Amino acid sequence: MQADVQKGLDKLDMKRVNTRIMEDYSASANMNKNYKYTVTEERVEVVPILRGKHTVVCLPCRQTCVEEEDCSMAVINSSAMDHNGNCKVCTGRCRWDVHKSLPHKYEIKPETVEKKADDLQSRYYESLEKQVEAEKSIDDLDEEFAEIQSRVMRKINKICRLSSRIKNIALESNPLFELEYIDRLIYDEGTTKHPGWEERRVQLIQLQKQVAKLETYKERGFDPFAFYNDK
Repeated sequence: MQADVQKGLDKLDMKRVNTRIMEDYSASANMNKNYKYTVTEERVEVVPILRGKHTVVCLPCRQTCVEEEDCSMAVINSSAMDHNGNCKVCTGRCRWDVHKSLPHKYEIKPETVEKKADDLQSRYYESLEKQVEAEKSIDDLDEEFAEIQSRVMRKINKICRLSSRIKNIALESNPLFELEYIDRLIYDEGTTKHPGWEERRVQLIQLQKQVAKLETYKERGFDPFAFYNDK
């Protein structure tokens, strides 16, 4: 029966480890669940203008330098250019030849866009997967432990029944199974110290532990896993 008790304790240890693992992965999933986020981006719209009018646009700066101007006017002669052919309006003060005359104008408008952080998304789903695996392991361990616990409890109940029957038919108690008697023998061996006393004392101590364990098992309702489960 002691082997079954040890197996049960091993299963509880494994369950405790898997529970910690599950909790860690659950925390990781919660930490990375906000892998979607929103940002405001600039969106360029093409807006038509009056017929016969053009706009002057700086291509490097992506900027409209003149809203409306006679379409027949060359860019270099645009009101946006200074006498050296450099733009007085765009941010880069660019030369006239990187500007373009267009039959429409551009308007930049803000737009809210939803994006995903690939690294956070990957960690989120990986953590969820590991959490499910740990939960499955815990469920399996619970089933295995329940089977072992049931087997141990049946053996304990059998010991209790046999112990009661022996007490009923015994004419006198056997001192070999009395803890006090074994304790007295251990004391005597340590006092008299006859040859071989150390080995006999070790054997008596081991016997004392086994008998104490047996006495514990004989108690009705005893659960060898109760203390562990209460931790």
